[in-house]
Amino acid sequence: MNNMRRGFTMIELIFVIVIIGILAAVAIPKLAANRDEAAAAICKTEAAQLIKELSVYYTKNGAFDNIERITNIRTGVATTPGNGQNGVDLPAGTAVAGATINYICDGEAVATITQASTPVTIRGVLHNEFGLIVADPGNQTLQPAIITAADLTARTFYKAAPGYVIGGN
Repeated sequence: MNNMRRGFTMIELIFVIVIIGILAAVAIPKLAANRDEAAAAICKTEAAQLIKELSVYYTKNGAFDNIERITNIRTGVATTPGNGQNGVDLPAGTAVAGATINYICDGEAVATITQASTPVTIRGVLHNEFGLIVADPGNQTLQPAIITAADLTARTFYKAAPGYVIGGN
């Protein structure tokens, strides 16, 4: 009688499972790091986009309006760490002039744009001045927020003394 082998032995199955486990243990942390970097890239892009949209809107109109007329970035985002939401904390219908605007990354404020107390005149045109205040990365508890805040700290947006001018150079 010919004893043909029709399947895998228990030892072979355990060996394959161990190899798959080792590969997963190596790959999963790298995938998690890439996910955090991707989330941070989205935050950085949107925060920079918000600043540029404020600048363009002010340059075009000479004044600010409600937040939803200036940007398509999500509004009314709550600052609850880990909520998975990105956007601006101002609710729709809130006027930007005189308001403090927080850009929220995964529920944590990473950039705050505030209007300065005095306007700036550049080339004979009066501009409202905004200062970009980036949250200290040490205050952030989530990895995407830490990456975003650190990157925004290193960037320059429409630099003019003593802050950042929206809508002029």
